[in-house]
Amino acid sequence: MQKKLLTFSLFLNFLFIITGGILAYQFRLKLYRYLFPVKSKNILLIGDSLIAQENWSLLLGRNDVYSIAYGGAITLHILKNLTLQVPQIKPKICVIEGGINDLLAGVPEQRIFENYQKMIKILQEQQIKIVVQAVVYTSMSDINKEITLLNNKLARFCQENKLVFVDANSYLAENNQLKTQYSLDGIHLQYDAYPIWAKELAGALETLEDKP
Repeated sequence: MQKKLLTFSLFLNFLFIITGGILAYQFRLKLYRYLFPVKSKNILLIGDSLIAQENWSLLLGRNDVYSIAYGGAITLHILKNLTLQVPQIKPKICVIEGGINDLLAGVPEQRIFENYQKMIKILQEQQIKIVVQAVVYTSMSDINKEITLLNNKLARFCQENKLVFVDANSYLAENNQLKTQYSLDGIHLQYDAYPIWAKELAGALETLEDKP
Protein backbone atom coordinates (compact mmCIF):
# COMPACT_ATOMS: atom_id res chain seq x y z
CA MET A 1 0.00 0.00 0.00
CA GLN A 2 2.82 2.40 0.88
CA LYS A 3 4.50 1.70 -2.47
CA LYS A 4 1.25 2.47 -4.28
CA LEU A 5 0.80 5.71 -2.36
CA LEU A 6 4.36 6.74 -3.17
CA THR A 7 3.76 6.05 -6.86
CA PHE A 8 0.54 8.05 -6.74
CA SER A 9 2.27 10.92 -4.94
CA LEU A 10 5.13 11.10 -7.46
CA PHE A 11 2.68 11.04 -10.34
CA LEU A 12 0.49 13.74 -8.81
CA ASN A 13 3.40 16.03 -8.03
CA PHE A 14 4.63 15.72 -11.62
CA LEU A 15 1.14 16.45 -12.91
CA PHE A 16 0.89 19.49 -10.64
CA ILE A 17 4.03 20.99 -12.18
CA ILE A 18 2.90 20.33 -15.75
CA THR A 19 -0.56 21.86 -15.47
CA GLY A 20 0.36 24.87 -13.39
CA GLY A 21 -1.70 24.02 -10.34
CA ILE A 22 -5.46 24.21 -10.50
CA LEU A 23 -6.34 21.15 -12.57
CA ALA A 24 -3.76 19.07 -10.75
CA TYR A 25 -5.09 20.24 -7.42
CA GLN A 26 -8.61 19.17 -8.34
CA PHE A 27 -7.41 15.78 -9.57
CA ARG A 28 -5.27 15.21 -6.50
CA LEU A 29 -8.15 16.17 -4.23
CA LYS A 30 -10.46 13.71 -5.97
CA LEU A 31 -7.91 10.91 -5.79
CA TYR A 32 -7.04 11.41 -2.14
CA ARG A 33 -10.71 11.62 -1.21
CA TYR A 34 -11.15 8.33 -3.06
CA LEU A 35 -8.21 6.66 -1.30
CA PHE A 36 -9.10 8.13 2.08
CA PRO A 37 -12.85 8.80 2.06
CA VAL A 38 -14.13 11.48 4.41
CA LYS A 39 -16.84 10.55 6.86
CA SER A 40 -19.89 12.75 7.02
CA LYS A 41 -19.50 15.90 9.10
CA ASN A 42 -22.18 18.22 10.41
CA ILE A 43 -20.26 21.41 9.66
CA LEU A 44 -18.25 22.17 6.52
CA LEU A 45 -16.12 25.31 6.25
CA ILE A 46 -14.97 26.07 2.74
CA GLY A 47 -12.75 28.95 1.66
CA ASP A 48 -9.21 30.25 1.31
CA SER A 49 -6.16 30.64 3.57
CA LEU A 50 -8.13 32.51 6.24
CA ILE A 51 -9.94 29.24 6.88
CA ALA A 52 -7.00 26.98 6.12
CA GLN A 53 -4.46 28.43 8.51
CA GLU A 54 -6.24 27.46 11.75
CA ASN A 55 -7.89 24.38 13.31
CA TRP A 56 -11.60 25.09 13.41
CA SER A 57 -12.47 22.00 15.41
CA LEU A 58 -10.41 23.44 18.25
CA LEU A 59 -11.66 26.99 17.72
CA LEU A 60 -15.30 25.91 17.77
CA GLY A 61 -14.80 23.25 20.43
CA ARG A 62 -16.44 20.44 18.48
CA ASN A 63 -15.28 17.40 16.52
CA ASP A 64 -17.91 17.42 13.78
CA VAL A 65 -16.20 20.16 11.77
CA TYR A 66 -14.40 19.70 8.45
CA SER A 67 -12.69 22.34 6.33
CA ILE A 68 -11.72 22.49 2.68
CA ALA A 69 -9.52 25.52 2.09
CA TYR A 70 -6.11 26.51 0.75
CA GLY A 71 -4.05 29.62 0.20
CA GLY A 72 -4.66 31.55 -2.98
CA ALA A 73 -8.12 30.11 -3.63
CA ILE A 74 -10.49 32.39 -5.51
CA THR A 75 -14.25 31.95 -5.41
CA LEU A 76 -14.22 29.98 -8.66
CA HIS A 77 -11.93 27.40 -7.01
CA ILE A 78 -14.11 27.39 -3.91
CA LEU A 79 -17.18 26.82 -6.09
CA LYS A 80 -15.48 23.83 -7.74
CA ASN A 81 -14.44 22.40 -4.36
CA LEU A 82 -17.97 22.80 -3.05
CA THR A 83 -19.49 21.10 -6.09
CA LEU A 84 -17.06 18.21 -5.76
CA GLN A 85 -16.97 17.67 -2.00
CA VAL A 86 -20.39 18.49 -0.58
CA PRO A 87 -22.05 15.31 -1.94
CA GLN A 88 -19.36 13.23 -0.20
CA ILE A 89 -19.26 15.04 3.13
CA LYS A 90 -23.02 15.61 3.33
CA PRO A 91 -22.84 18.46 5.85
CA LYS A 92 -25.88 19.81 7.61
CA ILE A 93 -24.40 23.32 7.57
CA CYS A 94 -21.89 24.86 5.16
CA VAL A 95 -19.91 28.02 5.93
CA ILE A 96 -18.72 29.88 2.81
CA GLU A 97 -15.72 32.22 3.00
CA GLY A 98 -13.70 33.80 0.22
CA GLY A 99 -13.29 36.69 -2.17
CA ILE A 100 -10.17 38.52 -1.07
CA ASN A 101 -7.94 36.66 -3.54
CA ASP A 102 -10.37 37.50 -6.35
CA LEU A 103 -10.17 41.19 -5.49
CA LEU A 104 -6.38 41.11 -5.27
CA ALA A 105 -6.34 39.49 -8.72
CA GLY A 106 -8.62 42.16 -10.19
CA VAL A 107 -11.79 40.07 -10.40
CA PRO A 108 -14.84 42.39 -10.36
CA GLU A 109 -16.84 42.23 -7.14
CA GLN A 110 -20.01 41.52 -9.15
CA ARG A 111 -18.47 38.31 -10.51
CA ILE A 112 -17.48 37.28 -6.99
CA PHE A 113 -21.05 37.91 -5.86
CA GLU A 114 -22.35 35.77 -8.71
CA ASN A 115 -20.04 32.92 -7.66
CA TYR A 116 -21.48 33.17 -4.15
CA GLN A 117 -24.97 32.96 -5.62
CA LYS A 118 -24.00 29.79 -7.49
CA MET A 119 -22.60 28.21 -4.33
CA ILE A 120 -25.69 29.12 -2.35
CA LYS A 121 -27.96 27.64 -5.03
CA ILE A 122 -26.06 24.34 -4.98
CA LEU A 123 -26.35 24.11 -1.20
CA GLN A 124 -30.03 25.05 -1.19
CA GLU A 125 -30.78 22.36 -3.77
CA GLN A 126 -29.26 19.83 -1.36
CA GLN A 127 -31.17 21.29 1.60
CA ILE A 128 -27.98 22.30 3.40
CA LYS A 129 -28.15 25.22 5.81
CA ILE A 130 -25.85 28.09 4.88
CA VAL A 131 -23.64 30.60 6.65
CA VAL A 132 -22.10 33.31 4.48
CA GLN A 133 -18.99 34.88 5.95
CA ALA A 134 -18.28 38.54 5.19
CA VAL A 135 -14.97 39.22 3.46
CA VAL A 136 -12.53 40.42 6.11
CA TYR A 137 -11.09 43.87 5.55
CA THR A 138 -7.40 44.38 4.76
CA SER A 139 -4.93 47.24 5.28
CA MET A 140 -5.40 48.37 1.65
CA SER A 141 -7.88 51.21 1.20
CA ASP A 142 -8.65 50.57 -2.48
CA ILE A 143 -9.33 46.88 -1.87
CA ASN A 144 -11.41 47.72 1.19
CA LYS A 145 -13.74 49.85 -0.94
CA GLU A 146 -14.41 46.79 -3.09
CA ILE A 147 -14.86 44.66 0.02
CA THR A 148 -17.49 47.07 1.30
CA LEU A 149 -19.43 46.87 -1.97
CA LEU A 150 -19.24 43.07 -1.99
CA ASN A 151 -20.18 42.67 1.67
CA ASN A 152 -23.16 44.98 1.24
CA LYS A 153 -24.41 42.84 -1.65
CA LEU A 154 -23.87 39.63 0.31
CA ALA A 155 -25.57 40.99 3.43
CA ARG A 156 -28.57 42.22 1.43
CA PHE A 157 -28.85 38.92 -0.47
CA CYS A 158 -28.70 36.92 2.76
CA GLN A 159 -31.37 39.10 4.36
CA GLU A 160 -33.67 38.76 1.35
CA ASN A 161 -33.20 34.98 1.26
CA LYS A 162 -33.24 34.37 5.03
CA LEU A 163 -29.63 33.20 5.16
CA VAL A 164 -27.20 33.71 8.02
CA PHE A 165 -24.54 36.35 7.39
CA VAL A 166 -21.59 36.53 9.80
CA ASP A 167 -19.53 39.71 9.80
CA ALA A 168 -16.56 39.65 12.17
CA ASN A 169 -15.37 42.99 10.78
CA SER A 170 -17.22 44.79 13.57
CA TYR A 171 -14.56 43.37 15.92
CA LEU A 172 -11.55 42.89 13.65
CA ALA A 173 -11.71 46.17 11.72
CA GLU A 174 -12.08 49.86 12.40
CA ASN A 175 -13.21 52.44 9.82
CA ASN A 176 -13.37 49.67 7.22
CA GLN A 177 -9.73 48.71 7.77
CA LEU A 178 -8.24 45.64 9.45
CA LYS A 179 -6.85 46.48 12.88
CA THR A 180 -3.07 46.14 12.99
CA GLN A 181 -3.12 44.00 16.14
CA TYR A 182 -5.05 41.32 14.26
CA SER A 183 -3.00 41.41 11.06
CA LEU A 184 0.09 39.48 10.00
CA ASP A 185 0.65 41.26 6.70
CA GLY A 186 -2.40 43.41 6.09
CA ILE A 187 -4.37 40.44 4.72
CA HIS A 188 -3.83 37.32 6.84
CA LEU A 189 -4.88 37.20 10.46
CA GLN A 190 -2.98 36.85 13.70
CA TYR A 191 -4.09 33.95 15.87
CA ASP A 192 -5.71 36.37 18.33
CA ALA A 193 -8.29 37.25 15.68
CA TYR A 194 -9.56 33.69 15.35
CA PRO A 195 -11.25 33.22 18.75
CA ILE A 196 -13.17 36.44 18.07
CA TRP A 197 -14.25 35.21 14.65
CA ALA A 198 -15.02 31.73 16.01
CA LYS A 199 -17.26 33.16 18.73
CA GLU A 200 -19.36 34.95 16.12
CA LEU A 201 -19.51 31.86 13.95
CA ALA A 202 -20.39 29.58 16.87
CA GLY A 203 -23.39 31.75 17.66
CA ALA A 204 -24.58 31.51 14.06
CA LEU A 205 -24.14 27.73 14.02
CA GLU A 206 -26.08 27.37 17.26
CA THR A 207 -28.93 29.41 15.82
CA LEU A 208 -29.08 27.25 12.70
CA GLU A 209 -28.88 23.99 14.61
CA ASP A 210 -31.85 25.02 16.74
CA LYS A 211 -33.96 25.48 13.61
CA PRO A 212 -35.83 22.46 12.18
